[in-house]
Amino acid sequence: SFHQSKNIEKALLDCDLLKQGRDFCYDGEVMEFTRSSQDSFYSKDKPFYPCDALEETSDDLYSLSCGRNQPVVFVSRLGMTFEDAIKLCGENNLSSKFKGSCFDALGFMLASTQDVNKIINGCKNMNSAEYSSLCFKSAAGELNFQNVPNWQEKSKVVCDASPTAKMCHDNLERLIK
Repeated sequence: SFHQSKNIEKALLDCDLLKQGRDFCYDGEVMEFTRSSQDSFYSKDKPFYPCDALEETSDDLYSLSCGRNQPVVFVSRLGMTFEDAIKLCGENNLSSKFKGSCFDALGFMLASTQDVNKIINGCKNMNSAEYSSLCFKSAAGELNFQNVPNWQEKSKVVCDASPTAKMCHDNLERLIK
């Protein structure tokens, strides 16, 4: 907010100055920039911008935050479909940290529908069991986090559909505690 979504590089460098909470600062900065920057900043020709440029200079420092926010860019800012976002999140040239947080974010997006069937079908469409599991885990946790009506039952149903149901349920219990 201090940088008014005009200079993401400077804002992230300011986050670097923190002794604690850097990852939260990075995530907040990328999130604010994703939501508040000018429409002309984003382009379908370069769907990973500015994350790809940041990664070149930061030694993978911003991957988690970029991956967590880039699906919003794909869908909300670039008008792509959810299926397009799945394909982009799974591209081979991305770091594993970026991919993991990108698929987490897709789970968060599905949870926002509050529809168990949409969540299950969406997470099953991921391009690997690993990413599908991340999607399920994140969606179930987000139902809890957002205090969705009947989240207790909905989260359980979502976890039960996961290829790694135990991991999903364990994560849900951790979040509840």
